[in-house]
This record gives sequence, C-alpha cells and structure tokens, in this order.
Amino acid sequence: IIAVDTPSNLSRIFEDNSAISVTAVGKEEEISNIIKSIDGITLFEAEGRENDAIRYRIEYKRENDLRGVISTSLAGKGYPILELRSLDRSLEDIFIKLVSEKTGGK
Repeated sequence: IIAVDTPSNLSRIFEDNSAISVTAVGKEEEISNIIKSIDGITLFEAEGRENDAIRYRIEYKRENDLRGVISTSLAGKGYPILELRSLDRSLEDIFIKLVSEKTGGK
C-alpha cells in the first residue's frame, strides 16, 4: 500500500497544481488574452464549445487560489461565466503518479 485516503485528499497532498474548468461566453481570443495575462497560470487550454460558450481547463499553483481573480477578470470585462468548478484528479491519475514516484518514473 502506497497511500490511503480519499481521491480529493490524495490529490491535495501529491499535486502542486490546482485545476479548474471555466465555461464563459465571449470571443475565444479575447477570453484567452484575459486569462493568459493573469500571473500564476501554469496551463490554459480550450476544451470545448457549445453555441457561444467555451469551456477552458486552467491550472495554477495550489498555493495561489486564482478562482476569484479569474472570475473577476472575466466578469469585469463583460464575459459571463456560466460555470466554474474544481477538477479533481481521478483515482487512476493519482495511482499512476504515486507508482511512478515510487519506481523512479520507470
């Protein structure tokens, strides 16, 4: 046994980054520029589109909770946020990370 806990707690213990999904309405290029201008973003990618809404995956260092900054930045520029939610790692993702670390990434 490598670790025992809930997936959410294991994710917090073993991951440096937090990941969120944000769905916003607006022009993709303009929303991208706003998000990319926020300090601390480590990953930003569009994941899907439904009508005028675009879903993005955003990652940032766990110690800098950027959810408020992201939502304020988008809403302040007139881009409605339809959804903002945390993305927990799957149990499989956590297992792979733990086993990789124990075996030296082999």
